[in-house]
Amino acid sequence: MLRSLSIKNYAIIEEVDFKFDRNLNIITGETGAGKSIVLGALNMVLGARADTKVLYDESRKCIVEADFQINDKVKRRLSEEEDYDIDGEQVVIRREINNRGKSRAFINDTPVTLQSLRKTGSILIDLHQQFDTMDINDADKQRSYIDAMAANDKIKVNYSKSFKHYKSIVTELNALKNKEKQSEQELEYLKFQLTELEHADLDNTNIETLESEFQTLNNAEDIKRILNNFSQLISNADSNISDQLSDLSKELLPLSKINPIIANIKERLDDANDELIDLQRQSENLAEETDYDELKITETKERLDLIYSLQKKHKELDIKALKKIRDNIQVRIERNDNLDEHIEILEKKLSESKTELKQIAHRLTESRTNVSGNFSKSIEKILQKLSMPNARFEIKINPLPAFEEHGNDDIVYHFSANKGIPLNPITQIASGGEMSRLALCIKSIIADRTNLPTMIFDEVDSGVSGQVALIMGQLIGDLSEKYQIITITHSPQVAAYGDEHFFIYKEDTSERSYTKVRKLDEDGRINEIAHMLSGNPPTPSAVTNARELMEMVRTK
Repeated sequence: MLRSLSIKNYAIIEEVDFKFDRNLNIITGETGAGKSIVLGALNMVLGARADTKVLYDESRKCIVEADFQINDKVKRRLSEEEDYDIDGEQVVIRREINNRGKSRAFINDTPVTLQSLRKTGSILIDLHQQFDTMDINDADKQRSYIDAMAANDKIKVNYSKSFKHYKSIVTELNALKNKEKQSEQELEYLKFQLTELEHADLDNTNIETLESEFQTLNNAEDIKRILNNFSQLISNADSNISDQLSDLSKELLPLSKINPIIANIKERLDDANDELIDLQRQSENLAEETDYDELKITETKERLDLIYSLQKKHKELDIKALKKIRDNIQVRIERNDNLDEHIEILEKKLSESKTELKQIAHRLTESRTNVSGNFSKSIEKILQKLSMPNARFEIKINPLPAFEEHGNDDIVYHFSANKGIPLNPITQIASGGEMSRLALCIKSIIADRTNLPTMIFDEVDSGVSGQVALIMGQLIGDLSEKYQIITITHSPQVAAYGDEHFFIYKEDTSERSYTKVRKLDEDGRINEIAHMLSGNPPTPSAVTNARELMEMVRTK
C-alpha cells in the first residue's frame, strides 16, 4: 500500500505531504485547487515524463517521493519481473527534476531507469483516470482483464516462449529466402571468379619462375645463337680457347717445378680451363634444349596475363593471398549450394513450431472464452445495482489473421445501456457516467485477480449522483476492505465512505497561488460533505444531511 506521498516544488505546490490510510482515502476540493496536480506528481514518481515546467521555484529541484509498504506477493513480483532483491517490507520511490530538466529516479536510494520505474509503478498501483485511453478502452487492458479472470499467467508464459521461438524461425527463414533471391546473380559471379582463379593453376605457380620461362622462350633464338658461339670459342673451333690454355699449361709445367709462384699460376690456369669446359657443356646443353615455340610462348603469356589481371582485380600481388581468396570463394559457393537444404530444414522447424503455437493459442482462446460469459453476467448484475437495469455487456472474441505476441484473439468489449440499442464497442460510448460505472464494475470484479495493493480512482463517479453515487461509494468501500483505495471525487455520497479524507485547497497571496492539503477530522469531513451537498458556506440543513449520510454509511 501507499503509506505516504511527499511533493516538493511541483507546479503550484511548494510542499505537501499525504499520510494515507490502508483502506479508503478520499480526496476532495474545489475545481482548480490542485487535485489533478497531485495526481500529476504521483504519475511523475511512477515514471511519467517531466521537464522544467513542473518546477514551482526554478532555483530548486522538484522532488516527489512515494513510500510503499509491500506484502510477500508484491515482493515476489518485483523479484521475478524486475530482479529487485528487497529486504523488509518497504519500497521508497523518488523522482527528482533539476532546473536544467535533468531527471533522476531512485528505488530504495538505488538509481534506476524510467522504464524500470514505470514497470515497478504498474506493479504497485493501478491508476484509473476518467477517459484515460490506457484503461478500459485499451485493447491490451481489456485482454489483461480477461486473462486475470481466467488465471492465464502460466499458459501466457508458455505461449510467449513458443511465440518467440516461432518468430525467430520466421525471421531466420525470411532472411535465408531473401539471401537466396539476392545470391542467384552473386553465385554466378562467384563461380566465374573461381573458374578464373582455378584456371591460373595457383598451386603450381611461381610468378618469378613463370616470368623467367616466358622471357627465355621469347628470346630463344638469341640464347641459342649466343650459347652456340660461346661453345665454339671454348672447345669446338680449330683454334679454341681450351686447347690454347692446355698448350700454355704444358709449357709452364717444367718451370712450375723450380718456382712456386709459377706452379700456382699453372694450377689456377688449369682450374680456369676446367671451368670453361664445364661452362661449354652447360651452354651446349641449354642451347640444345632451347627452341623457339610460338604456341608455348602464347600459352605462357596468357597464363601470366591472367595472373596479372587477377592481382589487379583482387588488389593482391602475392600468390598465397590469391589462393586464400580462391579458397574463400569456394566456401561461399558451397554455402550457397547448401542454402536450399537449410531452407528446407527451417521450413520443417517452422511447421512444427506453428503446430505447437497453434495448440497453445487454442488453449488460451478456450480459457478466455470460458470465463467471458460469467464475467459479462457479473458486470451486468452490478450495472443493474447502479440504476442501469437494461444494460447489456458482452465480450466478443474473434480470431486474428495471424499469431500475435498475446495470442490469436481479437478481444473487444461491447456495451449497450438501453433497450433497443445494439451492442457496440465501449470505445464508441459517449456518456462519461456510463463509462465511469462500467469501469468501476470491471475493476471491482477483477480486483481479486490482479493482486494490486493500491488502486487510485480519479473521478470514477463522474456523471452520477444520488442513489447511483451512493451505490458506487459502497462498491468502492467494499473494495477498500481488501485493497487500499485512493479516490478523487466530487460526490458527497462517495466521500461519506472514506476512512481518511484529504481536502485540497488553494491559497492566494499577492505574488502567487499555492496548493495546500489538509487532513480532515470528523467535523471537517461533515462540513466538507455539506459543502459538496449545498455550496460554500453550507446550509444548516446540508450539515444535518451530511451528518446523517455519514451515519447511514457507517451502519451499512
